[in-house]
Amino acid sequence: MIVKPRLPVINRAHPLAKGLVADYPFFERGGTTLRDISGNNNHGTLTSMDPAVKWILTSQGYGLDFDTTDYVTIPDSDILDFGTSPFFVETWIKTTVNNVRQVAVAKADVTGNFIFEMGTYRTLTANEIYCEFYVSGLYPKVLVVDSSFFDGKVHHLVAGHDGTAVRLFIDGVLRGSNVSAYGNIDTASWAIGTYGAYSPPFRGWNGQIAKTRVWKKAPIAREIATLYADPWALYRSRRGIIGKAVAAAGVTYPQLERSFQRGAFRGIKMGVAA
Repeated sequence: MIVKPRLPVINRAHPLAKGLVADYPFFERGGTTLRDISGNNNHGTLTSMDPAVKWILTSQGYGLDFDTTDYVTIPDSDILDFGTSPFFVETWIKTTVNNVRQVAVAKADVTGNFIFEMGTYRTLTANEIYCEFYVSGLYPKVLVVDSSFFDGKVHHLVAGHDGTAVRLFIDGVLRGSNVSAYGNIDTASWAIGTYGAYSPPFRGWNGQIAKTRVWKKAPIAREIATLYADPWALYRSRRGIIGKAVAAAGVTYPQLERSFQRGAFRGIKMGVAA
């Protein structure tokens, strides 16, 4: 039986906590609600999912297994409407499907007017990863061809706009950019695993999605590299005893989490900053 843990606590003193407007660590392990722990309460709702089989353990903690027909909806809110402000989205995803267009995270309205999407693509070749915007009738996008992204492992994907260009990072490295005007990132709901509010599950995701976060600030290369190198930095103090032990031992997060489940750290709240 899946047991729900205490939700992690964000270390607000961490530099990367600045500008964070939505944080989905997928710690629920069950149920139909995906909680936003940023403090802004942008909670998501699992749709067409059987929680008993969809919650899975990944290399990035718990996540959800999508089969193109299920998805998570996140209602529109002022805090997630960026206007023309810079922003970026981070997600950890896994798929072996390399020849179709499928959406990991998107913001689009019910008429199909999308504002932002990121995932995998298929134009003239397979093995494409992309992000795309809508700007005044144009669709500036970044396409990167990389077969290693579809190797059955979880990969780190970050996409956003810094006010000058659309930028796409894969596994902590800037892989492509496209100088473009900035669209109005506004008035549409978000979704994980499908194309926003438009006819879900349109362009549904086939694979796993884990920890997903949204920032209202420009993507900066060194910060994206940090998010990839230390995925749990926001949930613990670097001075914490557990943090030191994990770093010294080279223990992976799933191993640490299983130790908590067995009661090895009884009395210690998981994810609380020191």
